[in-house]
Amino acid sequence: MTSRTGKAAVINRVGGSDVFEYVTDFVFDAPKEGDVVVHNVSSSVNPIDYVVRQGFFGPIARFPKILGGDLAGVVVEAPAGSKFKVGDKVYGGTDGLFAHSDRQGSYGEVVNCKE
Repeated sequence: MTSRTGKAAVINRVGGSDVFEYVTDFVFDAPKEGDVVVHNVSSSVNPIDYVVRQGFFGPIARFPKILGGDLAGVVVEAPAGSKFKVGDKVYGGTDGLFAHSDRQGSYGEVVNCKE
């Protein structure tokens, strides 16, 4: 499994909505062992997203950070033995929205999700 490039809304510091940057060539992390890779077609904004963005849940683990927890999309890569297969339509969440997480969230075209 390799990293992919695509569009994402990222932050490089905490603050208001003005800290978002739209990046068209963001290099997403390579999936971790056991991850399902999803091409994200829909994401939501929840109160926790703006609380984390403003720095109220402690320091952000790393920048640039992609926030967002909820997603819906299509599986583009799945590990051997996964209950998911390429082409499956899925919805779910990622722990990438949490400030302490080194994972990225769902405000990007590609999301690596724990199965």
